[in-house]
Amino acid sequence: MNNNHADQIVRNQLISFLKDRNAHVNSEDVLRDFPMEHINSKIEGIEYTPWQLLEHMRLTQRDIIDFIEDANYKMPDFPAGYWPEKRQSDSDLWNTSIQLFFDDMDHMESIAKDPNIDLYQSMPAGDKYSVFREILIVIDHNAYHLGQLILFRKHFGAWGKRNSLSVI
Repeated sequence: MNNNHADQIVRNQLISFLKDRNAHVNSEDVLRDFPMEHINSKIEGIEYTPWQLLEHMRLTQRDIIDFIEDANYKMPDFPAGYWPEKRQSDSDLWNTSIQLFFDDMDHMESIAKDPNIDLYQSMPAGDKYSVFREILIVIDHNAYHLGQLILFRKHFGAWGKRNSLSVI
């Protein structure tokens, strides 16, 4: 197998794990038809709401894109820069968060697809990191928090039989 073919296989797998159902449910399945009456609800012992969690996912994914693309990248304050303000959401804000999350996911896909981007070369803003690593972090981070959103949905009785393919 030549290097170009192997590189394409890796890129296709990265895209698949970003967007498709693999070992876990995909983001569209989790976010589709999320009960609007619960986007600001909390579960005892959990300090954030589903909307705050979605915003955290979105902000983190956006930050990783900025890290990949901006040679002058400056990390936001941690953890404040990766979480929204403690406020309530409404349907417009929820839908905007979802749209921006998916727009950035599409952007991550375009990064993974771009044959002009060396997945393994060190990045200017962080020479011990690679684009490959950052894409894996997005995949892992999103999968982790999507699982949490499924638990919110289950708690609210909004994860029914149509979603039973999930092992969660």
